[in-house]
Amino acid sequence: MNIVKNIVVEKPLINSQKEFFNANNLYKKKNKIIVNYTDLFNPLFIKVKKIFYKNYNKEINVNIFYHSLTKKFNKKYELIYDFLDHPLSIILKLLKFFPKFKIIYFNSNYKNYFLKETLKMQYKYLNISFNFIITNQKKKKIRKININTKSKKFFFNLNIPINQKKTNSFLNLYKTLGKKNISGDEFGLPFHKEIYKEKIKIIEKLKNI
Repeated sequence: MNIVKNIVVEKPLINSQKEFFNANNLYKKKNKIIVNYTDLFNPLFIKVKKIFYKNYNKEINVNIFYHSLTKKFNKKYELIYDFLDHPLSIILKLLKFFPKFKIIYFNSNYKNYFLKETLKMQYKYLNISFNFIITNQKKKKIRKININTKSKKFFFNLNIPINQKKTNSFLNLYKTLGKKNISGDEFGLPFHKEIYKEKIKIIEKLKNI
């Protein structure tokens, strides 16, 4: 960032308050700093956006599920903190801001050197409801989005490529970067900062439960 080069980085870009302020000071806005939120570059997300905006003025429920099989987490909130980027990036991209959230359920259980956690949350704005679950207590790895409108239900398995060419999120990321009209802020530092601040709010709320 300091030498004003374009940067592509896997999420998360910011992991602490110190990094937050350092990134703030270094960001010159002369370069593109793109954080790879994988699902936003998933080919299926184009369909998700179309359905969402088509039903924006109607009653719509967006349900997001992230079930991880990883066993690397051994500290409370570590799994939640790591995976919050995924649903939060989807909500911020679709809604453009974060309304007030509600924690529906949280459980953290450390047993046999393995931390199991589950978080259920909800964001509501007018007739729009975002509900998401993050957990590693399932036997199968799942990344999916369900969209329910009054007239129809839609299901998207983000783990499955959309076509025979197996177009993946990373390929779409570089295609996007090649477009002349992309803004450096679209998936960049300002976008990531909003997600980081929201993550901190959620974790602090969980600590008081």
